[in-house]
Amino acid sequence: MDELNIKTKFMRNMLSKILETVLRKKTGYKVKIQLNAIQVSITEETAHIHINVDGEMNVDEFKKISRIIGLED
Repeated sequence: MDELNIKTKFMRNMLSKILETVLRKKTGYKVKIQLNAIQVSITEETAHIHINVDGEMNVDEFKKISRIIGLED
């Protein structure tokens, strides 16, 4: 079994900034992302991914997303 753990603050911050940029370009929403940890375990046939992440965004944008995905009427 192979494992990948990303725990260093430098790598987590770099990946957070990449995700923020991709989300902003793809969706137009500005979301502040803080990755706390990423763990990947790979066996012969499956990959198990655990991501601990916090996000922060404008309330109006959150309401728009909630309406789009059907969480709010």
